[in-house]
Amino acid sequence: MPKIVTRTLPFLALVFAVSCGEPEASLKAKNEGPPPFEPIDVDALAPFSDSVLARGLDIYKDSCARCHRIGKAGAPRIGHGPDWTSRIEGGMEQLISRALEGYESPAGNEMPARGGNEELSDEDVTAAVKLMVHLSATETLNP
Repeated sequence: MPKIVTRTLPFLALVFAVSCGEPEASLKAKNEGPPPFEPIDVDALAPFSDSVLARGLDIYKDSCARCHRIGKAGAPRIGHGPDWTSRIEGGMEQLISRALEGYESPAGNEMPARGGNEELSDEDVTAAVKLMVHLSATETLNP
């Protein structure tokens, strides 16, 4: 038998024996990574009784969803708590200020002032931020 086969065969046998000892689900989990994020279907949400959240939903759909639905250019994804944790810890005042005035993150991602829609009032932007925080701070949504 050639030397390469005699050296490789014991190694392959060991790899096979070790991998056969693990449950299939464990092997699958190691190879797949975390489940993909599923964006919130805001059209399927029950109507909000809070008028600020209801207004925020309208603004979100018209001006914010294009980035915050899927995380375009590093935007925190609505409903994905881990994207929002540090931002929420900074406080609502800071979040609202950055949404109103614009912000460039240390990673170079940019939040344009008023989400790029200069027609939005301060109240509109505030309502949209409050809605996104409301949906994203809930631990039951896409942890």
